Amino acid sequence: MFLFGRNKLKVRSEEDEDGVKNFVNYYGIKQKDTFKVKVLNELIGDNLCLGVLDSKLLSFGIQEESKISIKEIIEHLDFARVAYKKIEIKKIPEVSVCGVTIKKGAKKTDKDYIVGFVINKDNLKNIDEYVNKLNLYYFIDKTGRNEEALLQKLGENYEDVDEMRKDFYCQIFNNSFNDQMVVLSGSEPAAEIKEIVNKCYSELQWFILNLRLLSYHI
Repeated sequence: MFLFGRNKLKVRSEEDEDGVKNFVNYYGIKQKDTFKVKVLNELIGDNLCLGVLDSKLLSFGIQEESKISIKEIIEHLDFARVAYKKIEIKKIPEVSVCGVTIKKGAKKTDKDYIVGFVINKDNLKNIDEYVNKLNLYYFIDKTGRNEEALLQKLGENYEDVDEMRKDFYCQIFNNSFNDQMVVLSGSEPAAEIKEIVNKCYSELQWFILNLRLLSYHI
């Protein structure tokens, strides 16, 4: 286990036949939202990222029901001119996240959807509300795929989005309810990812410290 700071950020790694999982627990950080967006921004860089929302996860966690609806999310993506694809899927009573089966508590009248949207460093700031509030998958691409190709990839794999991970630099599942990121990648990218997480946390700590020092002189 790697600890950055005292009881603040905790990172541990597990390796198996699927690759390396970095578990990034950020529940001890005061600036959680800033940290999440900063890590994503650094990992995306000049590349594109496929964000994936499974509507079954809107009611997953300590909150019984998300206050954000699929309709609202789609309207915002349209308004922000973010390329997306919405797929209606067969309704099921449970969902698997990183190998763990989660029982779903949605109403019988609800419909289930997979929504994929393409993120870059420029439009990330327009959707940071969803980054901070929702449980989302992120697939970082470093092969030069365009928006259409990324959304087509989702169309081919929406029944099991975990199957896409082997075709991307890394897969991230951010559990905003439990304040944890699970980053799955190959062995080589795993070391770089851990370094980026460490760097983002250190820079955030320095920023907070400088703000405090500045406040003392005002």
